[in-house]
Amino acid sequence: MRIRRQATAAALLSGLAVAGAGMGFASAAPPTNTVVKGTVSYYASDGTQHRSRTVHLELRDADGSAQGRLLHQGKTSATGSFRFTTTTVRANGQPRRLFVVARSEGDGFIVGRPAQPTATYSMSSAPKQATGTAQSVGLVSPVASSQQNGAFSIADALVSGVAFGRQLNGGISLGSTSVLFPDTDSNNTDSTIRLRMQDRYDWDVILHEYGHYLARKGFLTTLPGAKHSFFTNLSESLGKSKGTSLAWSEGLATWLGVVGQQQLNVSALGIPKAGDTAYDDGGFRADLASSAGGASVGEDDEAAIARILWLFGHTPALGLSTDTIVSTLVASKPTRLSAALPLLMNAAGAAPFDDSETPVAARVEKSNDVACQLTDQKVVPKLTKPAAPQVFYDNDPPTFEWDKGGAGPNFPLTRFTIQFWSADWQTRLYESPAVIGKASWKPSESQWQAAMEAIDASGTPPERVQVVIKGTGTWSPVTGPYKGCAVEIPRPAISVTPVSSDGLRPKASGTCATLEAHGALGRSNRFKLSGRGLEPSTAYDVVLHREDGAAPDITVTTLTTAADGSLAETTQELPAMQANRWTLQAKKAGSDAYVDTDIWVIAQYCVYYETDDPSRVIGMGGIGFKAGTQVTVTWSPGPNAPRTSSVGSSGDWEDQPHTVPCAADPMQLAVTGSTLDDTSTGVLTAPCHATRHDGSGASARSVTAAGGAAEIVTAYGRRS
Repeated sequence: MRIRRQATAAALLSGLAVAGAGMGFASAAPPTNTVVKGTVSYYASDGTQHRSRTVHLELRDADGSAQGRLLHQGKTSATGSFRFTTTTVRANGQPRRLFVVARSEGDGFIVGRPAQPTATYSMSSAPKQATGTAQSVGLVSPVASSQQNGAFSIADALVSGVAFGRQLNGGISLGSTSVLFPDTDSNNTDSTIRLRMQDRYDWDVILHEYGHYLARKGFLTTLPGAKHSFFTNLSESLGKSKGTSLAWSEGLATWLGVVGQQQLNVSALGIPKAGDTAYDDGGFRADLASSAGGASVGEDDEAAIARILWLFGHTPALGLSTDTIVSTLVASKPTRLSAALPLLMNAAGAAPFDDSETPVAARVEKSNDVACQLTDQKVVPKLTKPAAPQVFYDNDPPTFEWDKGGAGPNFPLTRFTIQFWSADWQTRLYESPAVIGKASWKPSESQWQAAMEAIDASGTPPERVQVVIKGTGTWSPVTGPYKGCAVEIPRPAISVTPVSSDGLRPKASGTCATLEAHGALGRSNRFKLSGRGLEPSTAYDVVLHREDGAAPDITVTTLTTAADGSLAETTQELPAMQANRWTLQAKKAGSDAYVDTDIWVIAQYCVYYETDDPSRVIGMGGIGFKAGTQVTVTWSPGPNAPRTSSVGSSGDWEDQPHTVPCAADPMQLAVTGSTLDDTSTGVLTAPCHATRHDGSGASARSVTAAGGAAEIVTAYGRRS
């Protein structure tokens, strides 16, 4: 019974199979092609996932061979995605078992192992049988801290580096570089980059080393090779020649790495510390766009070089594009900053620091813009004294002091001159003799006078002066010259304008005062005084001074400047005083420092006579004569004895009333007297008769005296 049942079952199964086949239940053939698509990602330093852009991909079939059969090759897109289409079954009719391999290489680079430079890192998906249905694959580095993950982080950074290099080279590839990772140090030689394990997430380190590759491919630098670090004077350990050239090479590579990320908008990728303005290396951070992270220390400091190149591209006043900077450097291939700077300055429209071209104001001003940007890098000398708003006084030469700049304490700049430029940069007013080795200079009186009296293009001393320190490093190799940022110093000035267009005279006294009361005295002792460029909110004594000491100083008034250092116009009066050339000083209260201007004070003598009887002289005197001298009055023609009068301490004198013997009509009156600078004779023709006159009359005339001074002679006839 058991046997029969088994046979019946077998027959039943056989019948079902046949029936099934006859009814069409067998599987249909799969679609010819299968699509495999997906993304490749790695982990950044903060654990976030980021797509692996344009890395090498392979689609393979796990057919039992060692690595599977290679079906297709390609690369991820710019967003890290991919898509392959392949046949679903093998030639033998068996379905394929598909998997994707991503490798740490791309156009222009390969990230391999130190022992096997061409053996890339890779990550693979699990094999999956092809059925014609699209397969989605999400490749992610399995361990964030692994070398494998680090290799894909490095690869992603190099994708940006290669793209930047292609931009600089007109869209043409600059060849391929090999990265050995992990290595014992991070460096670059020829076409090989070595990176430490701890630098795998530091895009700035990776692209700094790639920057060296770009520089050599562009024939920008030779690589001296030595230990180096930011904020270090490399000349201290290497000597000036190698120190300045190594700083240039390293600073250039850093700049290329950072500016390339900026130009490609790498910050949009959201990768920690990538795409900003700073250079990051582990916990070290130095900003190129500011002094954050440390202070630059000179022309042999790689940080200073990187920052200077950054400033040329990002300072509005200079505004060079990255392409212009690179093409300018490629054209001449400088090996240190001193050689590169004139090229970049010319590209930016700035005059060279060596003053080798005829000054053009706009170019000289742009040159100062460059100098100001270089000051914080400690490359150029920095004027520390005097500092704005210090005032340059005519009689008080200041001491100029500066920080030397150059290549650190052992190789500073050594030869300096101080230049004065007009505020509009049209005219170099003065340049000092060379100062060797020192960081200070005090001009002699003659040097200071030459500087203060220099005139600009308008033919007058300018109101403000740009003070520039220029320095050269004479240690071999000679570097510079470099100029420091100008300090604009006001040149103070006071202005005197007589109220009367005829000029200034002393305060009237005696006979001259009587004539003044009748409106018959020429000139005025009043003048308008104003000033500019003085120290703000400061008291100044206004003093009349004789350079030869022939008369004591006379204090006119004391005035206080406004907050901007100006003196508002006021009207002042000369006292009774001796005449001729004086200087009017605005003298800082409590100090000997002053600013001055020349004024001329004119002596006058006055005759006051009876109109009814001109022979009767009622009054005769003068103002502005030299104290302690004698004035001689002679009437002619006729045997008239000379009359003499003594001049008082304030420069005035008076004769007694007297009658003139009328030997002729008119008579001539000759007055001989001295002022502070000369002795002269003035002549007045005066009526001399007994004819009555109804009303008054006045006669006044200028007489040119010996020595070129002008004196006013005033005669007045009083109403009878």
